[in-house]
Amino acid sequence: MSASPEVSIVIPTYNRARYVREAVESALSQTFRDLEVIVVDDGSTDGTRGALGSLIDRVRYFRQENRGLAAARNTGIARARGRYVAFLDSDDRLEPRMVDEVLRTFREHPDAGAVFVAEREVDEDGRPTGRLHTKRTPGVRFSTAGMLSRDTGVGCGRPPVVRREWLEQLGGFDESFPSAVDCEMWIRYSFRVPMVLNPEPLVLRRTHPGHLSGDRALNARQWLRILDRLRREHPECVRAHPRVYRRALGKENLRLGRELLGRATGSPPTLAEARRALGRAVRAWPWFLRAWVYLAWAWTFPSTYGPWRRWERRRKL
Repeated sequence: MSASPEVSIVIPTYNRARYVREAVESALSQTFRDLEVIVVDDGSTDGTRGALGSLIDRVRYFRQENRGLAAARNTGIARARGRYVAFLDSDDRLEPRMVDEVLRTFREHPDAGAVFVAEREVDEDGRPTGRLHTKRTPGVRFSTAGMLSRDTGVGCGRPPVVRREWLEQLGGFDESFPSAVDCEMWIRYSFRVPMVLNPEPLVLRRTHPGHLSGDRALNARQWLRILDRLRREHPECVRAHPRVYRRALGKENLRLGRELLGRATGSPPTLAEARRALGRAVRAWPWFLRAWVYLAWAWTFPSTYGPWRRWERRRKL
């Protein structure tokens, strides 16, 4: 690794001993060679460092007390020396041409501050699931409204490759967010930074039971924080896209209410919160038929929803 590489790949990790070596190998195997790989171990207790084996000598490894994904990424940003900073979750993998192709996209769009890439989904053993995550709104450029609506999988929900100058100007990830850290940051950046898509699936996104986004209630709460901040700090955006904003507000209250309803058996406070969230969902976006169904369920036979929800999830496995 050179002292001034073109690209820094930041890999935060916490208790991913099973997967982290594959992630690091995929970063070190890039066809573009002028790069450094930074591994930030966020206080792992499962032997993550040992799982890296001899790769530890080929990366810049930093260990810190457990402070969460946002803090680990920010440590990587602070240590990065490249002109471009890429982020890779330690349970995912990069295709060998990812960096080369992203730099080509930057050359094609010289005003772009960040480039997202499409992703292919794999299961916990690395087998393709057949799902592709990509930009769903028209065109190659991302917008705030698109990130609030259809581009939540790639565009705000996943980290791109970013020019380091923008990270220095606008700051890193918000460490107060335990979940949805990507959504918060890239929606915040969308008001200042041109962002584009490389449509080739150059990242392998792994799904498994321990995935951070698996806590749907936590994720919905953080999204509601994002929407509230957007309303307070960018009211002009809300006025320009009222339907997009209200639908997003309804969707996240629906997600929160549904998850809380599934946990409400024997807990009157949780049931009361579920009812409030579902009420907000139908007020924000009354066209969600499911919100009305869950709201009625919450007021009629709430104790039956949890068992039904668990059965439904087992059936989908």
